[in-house]
Amino acid sequence: MNIGINARHLIEHKLEGIGWYSFEILNRMVQLRPDDHFYFYYDRKIKPLVEGKNITNVIVYPSARSPHLFRFWFDIRLPRLFKKNKIDFFFSPDGFISLATSIPQIAVIHDLNFEHYPNDVPKHILKYYKKYMPLFAKRAKKIVTVSDYSKKDICGTYKVDQSKVSVIYNGGNSIYKPLEDNHKKQFKREQNQKRPYFVYVGSLHKRKNIQRMFEAFNDFNKGGKFDFLKSRPFTSISLQGTPSFFVIYCAYLRLPEKNAERIVHSVFISNLCLSTGILNASNAKSL
Repeated sequence: MNIGINARHLIEHKLEGIGWYSFEILNRMVQLRPDDHFYFYYDRKIKPLVEGKNITNVIVYPSARSPHLFRFWFDIRLPRLFKKNKIDFFFSPDGFISLATSIPQIAVIHDLNFEHYPNDVPKHILKYYKKYMPLFAKRAKKIVTVSDYSKKDICGTYKVDQSKVSVIYNGGNSIYKPLEDNHKKQFKREQNQKRPYFVYVGSLHKRKNIQRMFEAFNDFNKGGKFDFLKSRPFTSISLQGTPSFFVIYCAYLRLPEKNAERIVHSVFISNLCLSTGILNASNAKSL
C-alpha cells in the first residue's frame, strides 16, 4: 500500500504542537507498517525528521502557508502527485485534506477552538477554517481527534456520525521522569537563582489563553497568597514557544516592573532541556 502523508509541520528546530504530534505518530506508523510505502509531502526543502527505508520524501512547492496557497497545494499540487505515486490513502495530521481527489483520507482534527472563540484567530485564517473545516470533516473517510471532548464537539458542530471519529490520546515522552530533590535544588540554584518558577510550554498565540495566565501570575505575585512562597515574594515564569504575542501581552497588561522582569522567554529548546525545566517547575502548563 502507498500512503501519502502531509508532512508540512515536520520542521527541524520549529516543532510545536501539531509538529510534535506529527513526528511522534509518523515515526511509529512507519515502523508498524514496514510493508507499506510512505510518501512524505513537504512544502519546503528541509532535513527529514522521520527516516526509514519505506519512505520517499517529496518537496511540493509552493510553501502552503496562507489560505490561497492551502487550496492550491492540497487541491491542485497533491492530487497530481497522488496519481503519479499511486497513493492508496492520504493521512493529514493537521486536519487539512484535498477536496479534489477520490482516494480515502484520514484527517486529524485536534479541536474546534476557532468555532467557539473566533476572535482569537486572524480574520483571513478564520474565514478559511470556517468555510473548509466542515468540508474536510465531511469528505474525510475517518477523523482522528485527541480527546472525547473534541470528538463530541466535532460530531455536534459538524453533524458527523460518531462512528466516523476515533479518539487517539496524546502520549508522554519517556524523557519526562521524576527528579531527585538534590537535582531540583541544583537546577534552581544554577538556572534561576534558587527561585521557584512556573513554566508554560506552547506557542504564544491569543487562543492559548496567555492573557489569563499573565493576569493570574500578576495577581499571584501581589501578596504571597501561598505560604511556601512567603520567604520568596517573587517567582519567575518561563515561557517556551514562539514570540508572536509576547511583547504585545506584556504591554497590554502593563505588568509592574517587578513582575515583568520575572518573565523569561525562550524560543525553541531541546527536549532534554525542556524536560528538566518542567520537572523543576512549581507548576507547568502546556497547551
